[in-house]
Amino acid sequence: MNDRRDFLQLAALLAVAAPATAQAADAAPKARGEIARYPLGGALAGNDAVLVDLIAQPGVATGAAGHRHPGMVMGYVLESAYAFAINGEAPKIINAGETFFEEAGALHTGTGSADATKPAHLLAFMIVPTGQPLVLP
Repeated sequence: MNDRRDFLQLAALLAVAAPATAQAADAAPKARGEIARYPLGGALAGNDAVLVDLIAQPGVATGAAGHRHPGMVMGYVLESAYAFAINGEAPKIINAGETFFEEAGALHTGTGSADATKPAHLLAFMIVPTGQPLVLP
């Protein structure tokens, strides 16, 4: 299985599922954060496809509080390596060119660059119920 190809194919498929006239909620591109948000139709009506550009700082941040996402998250690491943990599990290292997946509502308990000296750069593709924030407490 080619993780990069699978990620790009899914992203392209979901972009096609959005109505052709859909516009990003904020048309101005951002260097970091939410890049685009498109309402979905058909079986995914009532949800938005969201693409987020993230920088994970060095060191794994952990804590009992964590956070949740209201929809599924699929990520692709562009640079460095990302430490990713959900539901209190030990962090897994996701290297550049690899992907990760987080089910809707999972408790995201650890995150950060796996490299102690440089940040990790990643893209996260999310399906989020329309009107919901990207991150829940």
